[in-house]
Amino acid sequence: MRGQTGDFDKDKWELYDLSKDFSQADDLAAEHPDKLNELQTVFEAEATKYDVYPLDDRAVERVGNPLQPSLIRGKSKFVYYPGTVRITEANAPPTKMRSHQITAEVEIPKNGAEGVVVACGGPAGYTLYVKGGKLVYEYNVFSLEQYTITSNQQVSPGKATLGFEYEQQGKEVGSGGVGRLYLDGKKVGEGKLEKQVPFIFSATETFDIGMDLGATVSSAYHDERPFAFTGKIEKVTVDLK
Repeated sequence: MRGQTGDFDKDKWELYDLSKDFSQADDLAAEHPDKLNELQTVFEAEATKYDVYPLDDRAVERVGNPLQPSLIRGKSKFVYYPGTVRITEANAPPTKMRSHQITAEVEIPKNGAEGVVVACGGPAGYTLYVKGGKLVYEYNVFSLEQYTITSNQQVSPGKATLGFEYEQQGKEVGSGGVGRLYLDGKKVGEGKLEKQVPFIFSATETFDIGMDLGATVSSAYHDERPFAFTGKIEKVTVDLK
């Protein structure tokens, strides 16, 4: 259904066969009115069942509506497991301009491992990954500023705890702080992140565990995307301060 802001009665219902027309280029509504009516009836029943009504076609007002349901509001600890991908940014841990820790419990095979442990965003966003045997954290500010912290030690085979800690220092919008890398609780790297993205990284990029889907945060593994982690991830925890 595509419509005009504020008036659902003037909306036009459209029908697409996504198995053949993923980009939704061929509207079949006029060709198959019975199927359209059938699906409209299903929508009506499901929308009523799951309290979708009343529909709200506003834009700006909805973005900042504190009464909207939220999966993350009030939470300070998030735990993720392998296979968790394509979480929308709105439902990812809100780490922007906020002190936080990322802790990953992993197992590195004898011949080593590399790949993304956790990533959020794309040309704007952050990523924690292993490459060349070292732990790396990168923060990308719309490709205008990129901050990279690399561990001064190799990630050894066996069970390991990979960690990143961010301490917000500035109070102005977009100001940054200090990032620190840890291997098994020992600090192995530190760097200044002069700027932070204060609002959203992207309208389409996502939060992913074990890979970086979509546009990559870092150009270091762009040609190897999604740069899936070749070791074993047990869990990734994000703690907000």
